[in-house]
Amino acid sequence: MLRTITFLILSLVPVAFAADVAGEYTGTWSSDSGSSDGKLRLAISKGSNAWDCKLTYWGGDQPEVTPKPVSCAVDGTKVKAQYQTQGDDGNQNITLEAVMTGDALEGTYKAASDSGEALDSGKWKASAAH
Repeated sequence: MLRTITFLILSLVPVAFAADVAGEYTGTWSSDSGSSDGKLRLAISKGSNAWDCKLTYWGGDQPEVTPKPVSCAVDGTKVKAQYQTQGDDGNQNITLEAVMTGDALEGTYKAASDSGEALDSGKWKASAAH
């Protein structure tokens, strides 16, 4: 009996300490090429059937861009989201990946054309908006 209770308690521990990534984040992004950087907002929410990741980003004197969400996946403390937006050279596909540490997300992004040509990549980080 004691063994069963111990097993049940230990099996619930990861659930009790799992990070809740849902929320609103604000932060910065920086291109690997060093040619550009800017700010971003990311809102992550859990719907009845799926996760939703809404992104807005901008840099310098450029207007805000809100790409169309294509997919959003959350696995524990890991987030992966894909977006599509219209760029100067046609459609751009953007992939964000991040890991949550404390109340912050930190990760990478990649932008590619519809044909798969790499357009940009870099790093980003954002903290929970309070």
